[in-house]
Amino acid sequence: GLIDTHTHIHNYAESAYGDQVGPQKIKRYPVDWRGVTNKDDVLNQIKASMDKYKFKPGQWIYFENSVSFIASGTVALAKIMMDDLNQTELDKVTPKNPVALSIGIPDFNGFLVNKVGMDILMKQHGDYLKKYGRFWIGSNGLPDVHLEPPGSRLVFDYVPQANPEDIAGIYKKYNDEWTAAGVTTVSTRL
Repeated sequence: GLIDTHTHIHNYAESAYGDQVGPQKIKRYPVDWRGVTNKDDVLNQIKASMDKYKFKPGQWIYFENSVSFIASGTVALAKIMMDDLNQTELDKVTPKNPVALSIGIPDFNGFLVNKVGMDILMKQHGDYLKKYGRFWIGSNGLPDVHLEPPGSRLVFDYVPQANPEDIAGIYKKYNDEWTAAGVTTVSTRL
């Protein structure tokens, strides 16, 4: 059989089949970039999720960009994600919760974190982040809180993780796709 030595099972399984279990079980709330033309389109989706799910203040929330953001690869969408969205903008719609918004694929390669989240990370890991964190600095000289590795990986210590029994079925569906294609072995992070 075929061996795939670099695949992102989690990203594909959750984006292709995640609607079958829902964001509350996956612990990832989607941001769909189809039709996005400005930062407000993104912020409105985040605010709608905040309103819909009524998160408890202080609860970490993980927003994940849809595959459409990555697949489109347009300069306009990259500008919105990398330039127009920042901590201040994210704070407007998430003032009481620490929030991480993935900025890449795979997701652990970068996050935009709001002020509440960055305050928690700095309190717990400030020395490490200052030395190794690789966060962006805004025009005001302060972190705008686009985090890159290795600092971005600290986020996973805080954001809720799905229960394996809740997502096993969608991972199996993706593995079944691989099997049907003749792939017998994969190497990935699970």
